[in-house]
Amino acid sequence: MNTNYKILGVFLLTLIIVVCISGLANADNNEYTIQIQNVSDTQFRCNTDYCTESFGTTICNLHAPSIYDIITSIQDVPIEIIDIRTPQDYQESHLEGAKNIYYADSDFADQLAYLNKTEPVIVYCRTGMYSESILPIMQEMGFSTILNLEYGIDEWILDGYPVI
Repeated sequence: MNTNYKILGVFLLTLIIVVCISGLANADNNEYTIQIQNVSDTQFRCNTDYCTESFGTTICNLHAPSIYDIITSIQDVPIEIIDIRTPQDYQESHLEGAKNIYYADSDFADQLAYLNKTEPVIVYCRTGMYSESILPIMQEMGFSTILNLEYGIDEWILDGYPVI
């Protein structure tokens, strides 16, 4: 893929996340809806109660619909999807394209270090608790954009999204 398209794709995804963080609130349910023009007129829903930006890292705890929108709508942007559950849980079911990096492995940080820190990373576990607990580690390692599946793969499956 042309490097210029990758840079443009990463820029557009970063723009989408920034707009999610600073979007216009719907007072009824605190869900933000944005419309990005010239990106296939795609809408992204972002619950921004838990989005932060500090020390060069954007961290968002997003619900399954927002993560699904991001994964399916932006095909030209490289996004890493990391499942931090046990290898057995991963074999049972996981998001398409997810890599299994078990959070309790002794070389967990070493495995994360091999990922491209400038590209967005989606991280999840079963319920969202463990994945949320590793966000500060990833921030410290220099990841620029980290998207946590707020209630984990349990919410993903409950909402009817596909797994492998």
